[in-house]
Amino acid sequence: MSDINAIENDVVDHYYGSNLLERIRHACVSVGIDPDQLTLEQTSTFDEFHIGGAAATEYVLSKLDIQPNSQVLDVGCGIGGPARHIAKMTSSHVTGIDLTPGYIDAAISLSRATGTENTTSFVVGNAIKTHYENCVFDTVVSFHVAMNIKDRAGLYQEMNRVLTETGTLCLYDVLQSNENEPVYPVPWAASSKTSFLLTIDQTRNALEQAGFEIELVEDMSDTATAFFAKIAHASQSAPSPLGIKLLMTDDAPRLLGNLRESFESGSVKPVLMIAKKRISS
Repeated sequence: MSDINAIENDVVDHYYGSNLLERIRHACVSVGIDPDQLTLEQTSTFDEFHIGGAAATEYVLSKLDIQPNSQVLDVGCGIGGPARHIAKMTSSHVTGIDLTPGYIDAAISLSRATGTENTTSFVVGNAIKTHYENCVFDTVVSFHVAMNIKDRAGLYQEMNRVLTETGTLCLYDVLQSNENEPVYPVPWAASSKTSFLLTIDQTRNALEQAGFEIELVEDMSDTATAFFAKIAHASQSAPSPLGIKLLMTDDAPRLLGNLRESFESGSVKPVLMIAKKRISS
C-alpha cells in the first residue's frame, strides 16, 4: 500500500464512526423530530462541521457571487451541510465529494429528508482525482478539508482543472500561524500523521503555482473566538443530542478543547481565501 493510500485510509478511519446515519436518526427521534422530515435549520446543528458552523457558511457566501443554476463542487463535503446551505441560498446545484462512504450515505439521506435532493448530489471521491471533465464547475468550495491532504499542489491543480475559465475557488481552512504544532487530537486528525497544515504564505504560493490569482485572504479568528465562546456557554447545560458530537462521538469535548487551545495559543487559525482561475494568455 502506498503512503498516500495509507493516509487516505487513516483519514477515513478518523472521521467515520460506526453507524453514523443510525446515530443521527436516533438523535432526531430522541428530541421528537421525524428523521425523514427535517429542515436545514434542524440539521445545521450537526452537519456544518467547521469553525463557525452555519453562520460561517453564510458569511462565506456573502463574499461569493454564485449565480442561480450554476454548478458548484464542494470538495470534502462531509455529510453535506454546506452543500445544502449553498444550494438553498443561491439556487445553484451543488455536487459534494468526500473520501468517507459513511458521510456520503448520510449526506444523501439528509438531502432527501430536507427536500434538497434535486439541488444536491453526493459521491465518494478523491479530491486529487475527481474524474470530472475539464471546466465543468463555476465555483469550487472547500471547508476545513485541505488540512488532511499532503499533496496540496495536486489538490489545487485539480480544483483549477475542473473550474470553468471564469471560475472561482473558495477555501475556508485551518492554517498554521506559528511554529508550534496544534495539540492533538483535533477534529480533523488524531495526530500529525494525517495533518498537513500550511501557512498563509505557503497556501498563497501553492494556489498561484496551480494557476490561481488570489482575490481575498481574510483571517477568520473573530469567527473562531465567537464559536468557541458559544461552545463554552453550551457546555454549561445538557448538550443537545443533535450536536456536532454526532460526528465526533464521545471524544468531542477533548477534540474541540484541543482545537480551542491550539487557536488561543496562536498555533492555528481559520482563514478564508478566494481566488480566480488565471486566464490563459
